[in-house]
Amino acid sequence: MEKWLYYSIILIIIYIIWTIVFEYVAKKHTNCFCVTLFTYIFAGIICIVLLYNHIYGGKCKHFGNLGDIKDISKPVLLFILILSICIIISNRMWMNGLSNGGNSGYIGSVSNLYIIFVTVISAYMFKNKIKREHIAGILLVTVGAFLIAKK
Repeated sequence: MEKWLYYSIILIIIYIIWTIVFEYVAKKHTNCFCVTLFTYIFAGIICIVLLYNHIYGGKCKHFGNLGDIKDISKPVLLFILILSICIIISNRMWMNGLSNGGNSGYIGSVSNLYIIFVTVISAYMFKNKIKREHIAGILLVTVGAFLIAKK
């Protein structure tokens, strides 16, 4: 099995757990904002522990050494900020959708249409080729998402 496929399967499992837990929290707790906020606080604490371990635990095979952290350029810091804002907003929108009676399967199906835009933008920006099979897959995903979301 290719490595990217292995990581994709692990990501599927993580998304399943995340989605089910998120829906449970949204349906059982009235103050979803506090739950979301504490999720980020705990994630931040975990990241601080991992960063501390990375800095003082020696060189890390996947992330380089401390010099790599100090050498992050301003554009990369801007991208990190943008990604952080995107994560916070997307999780908040997911929670709002669930809190307002949405089904996680429906929300996930419609929101995963982003893959279509990523495919097209990647083809343009990174010169990735789009084959006929990709176009057929995009059409099938689009039709499938709208069929799932239709009530």
